[in-house]
Amino acid sequence: MFLKQHRFHLLGKKYLFFFALVFFVFNFSAGQKSQESIWSQSSSPIFSNLKDLFLFPNHTGIASGDQIIYLDKTIWRKMEKQPPRDVNLMYAIDTNSIFVASKTKFQDSELFYWNGELWKELYHPLNSISSMFFLDRNNGVIAGLGEIA
Repeated sequence: MFLKQHRFHLLGKKYLFFFALVFFVFNFSAGQKSQESIWSQSSSPIFSNLKDLFLFPNHTGIASGDQIIYLDKTIWRKMEKQPPRDVNLMYAIDTNSIFVASKTKFQDSELFYWNGELWKELYHPLNSISSMFFLDRNNGVIAGLGEIA
């Protein structure tokens, strides 16, 4: 009986030590700031809730709110040729290949594609688009309320 109690007592101390160590490491690391993770704020050329953001290896990027903005090295600029409708959802492959879904007044979704020069409306069989992912211009998936294409 003494041996079982003694093992339990030692085992309990090991667990207590382990949890105390994890707690200490977590709290210590959570309070530290790394010089590598300091953020700086950039101004946006539009006043809109930015929802979708895509960054690319060549220091460019695309973001969307009601309109689309792009990152040109270090400055965010408003895209000159905006989609024909307000942006509801966006997926960018690069700055010259962007898919945008918008909602009509009847809550149906319209899908547009930017080829670097102009916006083209694309046919799709869904009533509403709530998610999308593309590998390239010709390969992707869109999904909506119980629908996928």
